[in-house]
Amino acid sequence: MRNISPAPSPAPSRPASARAGSPSGYTSIAVDVGGVIYYDEPFDLAWIQGTYERIRHVEPGLTVSLFLEHINGFYRGEAGTFLSQPPARDSWLDVRQRWTSLVQPIPGAVDAIATLTQHLPVCIVANQPPECHTALQVLGIGQRVELVALDTVVGLSKPDPRFFRWAFDQLGWKASEVLVIGDRPDHDATPALELGCQSALLMPDDCWLAPDKLAPGIEDTYRAVRKDLRILRSRPAQQASWSLASLSDITPSRQKRRRTSGVGCGLDHHNERDA
Repeated sequence: MRNISPAPSPAPSRPASARAGSPSGYTSIAVDVGGVIYYDEPFDLAWIQGTYERIRHVEPGLTVSLFLEHINGFYRGEAGTFLSQPPARDSWLDVRQRWTSLVQPIPGAVDAIATLTQHLPVCIVANQPPECHTALQVLGIGQRVELVALDTVVGLSKPDPRFFRWAFDQLGWKASEVLVIGDRPDHDATPALELGCQSALLMPDDCWLAPDKLAPGIEDTYRAVRKDLRILRSRPAQQASWSLASLSDITPSRQKRRRTSGVGCGLDHHNERDA
């Protein structure tokens, strides 16, 4: 696994109308993986680049500009793009074989999980390939949590609230006592709130590093379409969720420091996310 320590980026701005205080009454925590524990973007970009290379192999005349149009189309839900054709499936299989080497942990996330599991039961509920199990073991997280529930193993996926319910049933947890932490209002907050959980949304930074040797324009196009999608996905669940600058904001030591200093617990009522 690459040992990556990206330079910190400016902290996301807080909503002007942030609600004071923090969620309370939860006795357990369900955590997402992509965008919370490690970055999604390196996997996506490796998959996109692999797809481009495979299509160029059979269609040498393919231009980068046309491929970039297909990236935009795919992420906006258009059918028949290059990213939904067999070369893309082959590229994804290759990415899965390299999964652990592509992992870039979000700064502070692994330590935060280690701290949380010393105080409360924590489980993982995530849309991830089976290789995520190995990655979490390598990070030292798989051994600490009560359960790792992956959609590719369980047969249910977000945003279906039954996926969360399945995980809670395995552990004997009451949904009303669970805090769900994720990065997507549509996939994490919406089903959590439907079940009666509390929801906290993490605002991920952009400290991830793109894989080497991407075709020109792929990274910029991907960054732009991802930013647009985050804004589109942010309503309405954002209005009923708390906001985390990082996973460490929910750790007992961080909350204690904030309480003794007279400021909030770092869990603000979630408004619009810029990125």
